[in-house]
Amino acid sequence: MNVEDRQSVERLLVEMMKETLRAFHRRLLVVYGEEALDVLAYVALKHQTIKGESDERVIFVHAEEGNTAASTYEMFIRKLEAFGYPVSNVKSYTYEDTHRIMGTTNDILILDMSKGARPNDIGRLIETVRGGGLAVLYNLDLKAEKPWSTSTHKKLASPPYTECDLRNRFEKFFVRKLFEHPCTWILQNWKIVKGALLNPPKTVREKVVPPRRSRIPQPIFGLCLTREQMEALEAFELLDIKKRGIIVLVSNRGRGKSALLGLGAAALLTLGFERIIITAPACEEVQTVFEMAERGLSTLKWRVKCERINGLVYKLTSRGGTLKFIPPYRVFSETADAVLVDEAGGIHVSLLFRIAEKFPKTVFASTVHGYEGAGRGFSLRFLRSIEKLEDVKPHIIELKEPIRYAPEDPVEKWLYDALLLNAEPAELEGEQIR
Repeated sequence: MNVEDRQSVERLLVEMMKETLRAFHRRLLVVYGEEALDVLAYVALKHQTIKGESDERVIFVHAEEGNTAASTYEMFIRKLEAFGYPVSNVKSYTYEDTHRIMGTTNDILILDMSKGARPNDIGRLIETVRGGGLAVLYNLDLKAEKPWSTSTHKKLASPPYTECDLRNRFEKFFVRKLFEHPCTWILQNWKIVKGALLNPPKTVREKVVPPRRSRIPQPIFGLCLTREQMEALEAFELLDIKKRGIIVLVSNRGRGKSALLGLGAAALLTLGFERIIITAPACEEVQTVFEMAERGLSTLKWRVKCERINGLVYKLTSRGGTLKFIPPYRVFSETADAVLVDEAGGIHVSLLFRIAEKFPKTVFASTVHGYEGAGRGFSLRFLRSIEKLEDVKPHIIELKEPIRYAPEDPVEKWLYDALLLNAEPAELEGEQIR
């Protein structure tokens, strides 16, 4: 490719990144070829320059540790260093370790697709990318001539069949959806195979006004980004008024449930709750809860102490009240004024029932559409059952407006279409169920 053609491609990539930041939307890049890492290094550098922030978060995810995976990441780092990019902003994970990324928000996510990826990983990792950010599928085989090679694929083959007997139907479907959706840019080295500017309008969030009569301090309400979040936060006051209360927060990913739990915990501490438990499938998944609880209390000039294990906050103390992470299976041996459950869809339904039965004041937050373990048992069994409880009426709140990116994000539309994340069983009536 001559210099003029490459400069033309560079200009289009810059314009694409500018419009994503302006609209607070995301874009999906598929990059492959011998010069793919050069393209990625250029994109990372320009994205940081356009955004004007030095603390960008770049995540590089690859298959199990091995010479090829390690050398690919090292080559990428060397190319970034040649551009003068702060490589301390870049973190590398294997797909098996990506539970450590959950609960984080990132600017650029690069998935090494040389061997493919588990659909579950694609779904949950891409949703960690904030508005204005980029999700990149590196070295994806667009011909999809054979199935991917992942732990999920290996489990699909049972004797006498082997992994070689698997069909490539999903892989072909996945690639087809990449070409169908306008959010996708496909680059073979410096050649744009597919990509167009969408010219979205600039996103301006509605200014929300806190309720005047709530006992929850106004500065905590001020940290809410949407009216839905503010109304949901106000509902936490019910736990202080009633002897027994259950609040259920449901939404798709990226709607601010974890942040809301953190603000809710801060609100409960100001209302006199002395011991609050936060539980979730893993401590990594509640770091946003602790961050927002600390921010909420800091707005009131309360002194906050955070205790960590392996770099993860597990306990927050302020004016005698505590917010502490306890694994789900250990919650029942504890006492608490309130129990908050994040990512409830990833916890066995029987454990959720036991939490609701033992503790009179609980909050459950879960994704109801999304990756594996993100809420089908929760919505089909747990929600329907607690709605029938006689001694307490659960307060169910659905958050619809995204927080991590602006409404009508095109990557979210592609993701739900490609992975069938919002698929629902058909309603059967009358003669259909005979």
